[in-house]
Amino acid sequence: MQNFERIFDMHQPPFKADSLDAMEYSILGFFKAEDSSRPQLERISDHEIKVSIDERKAQKAQKQFDKAVEHSNAHKFNSAKFALREAIGLWPYNSEYHRLLAQVTMEGGDLEKAQDSCLDALLLDDKNLWALLLMGNILSAKGNTEAADGYFSKILQYHPDNALALNNLGGIYCKQGKYAKGKELFEKSLSIDPENLNPYYGMALRGAVQYWSETKKHQSFADWLESNAEESMTYFDFNEGWWRRIRTSNCVERLNKEIKKRTKVVGVFPNPESCERLIGSLLMEQHEEWMEEKAYLTEKEMEKSAFCA
Repeated sequence: MQNFERIFDMHQPPFKADSLDAMEYSILGFFKAEDSSRPQLERISDHEIKVSIDERKAQKAQKQFDKAVEHSNAHKFNSAKFALREAIGLWPYNSEYHRLLAQVTMEGGDLEKAQDSCLDALLLDDKNLWALLLMGNILSAKGNTEAADGYFSKILQYHPDNALALNNLGGIYCKQGKYAKGKELFEKSLSIDPENLNPYYGMALRGAVQYWSETKKHQSFADWLESNAEESMTYFDFNEGWWRRIRTSNCVERLNKEIKKRTKVVGVFPNPESCERLIGSLLMEQHEEWMEEKAYLTEKEMEKSAFCA
């Protein structure tokens, strides 16, 4: 059976104190666990305490955490929070449990509780990359960019060679309008992992946003582009031969115009069923014409598509 063991110094965070007695009180106050998993404290010097915990409940807690991850990926944030509270109740010593609870709480809009959970995560592991990134995002959302930059700078200090972290941080700086700093981090991310295409996307998007907001003075479009660029370019997921056709919604717009024209002629329908029959027959007509003359998204072609690969 494995044990969790960690040594804390009374002169250093997270349990900085004036005496070992005060430090023990702080440690027990933080590790709010049931008696069966309460930590054992051992004074190993005049300024250090070793915390040891029996991991009997750790495996059960991990199963709850795995459920929480699944719920979070499916955007079932309330279910994720429930599973995470179960996991933390069983095993409150895992930084990632608190970090994910902070993330799903932030998704629910409660920034204060999200910040509290994120602080708990950093108390357990002050170098937790994703907790540092999340804390910076929470503080940015609260308008405290100066404090947020303090956490972001710790990412660069503790994880200078993590390409994914650098890419994410580059995007955050660009959203703050710090394009030069963002570009610098994107380029550093590429130098570490040249196969990762995300920094190229980030630099292209930020360049476009900067162009429309500063050069063209069209801030509303720049804001829309920043929020919806990924969705607006999903047609790149399909075969290149289809791009010209599926990049617009012209055919749908023409169909809508035809429906409006046909229904306007009738004016007033005697009942909803008659309206449904008219529109249904028009849609069937368009469907048959499409399948016989214009269809290009066939199942055979879809199998060849990179989108379905």
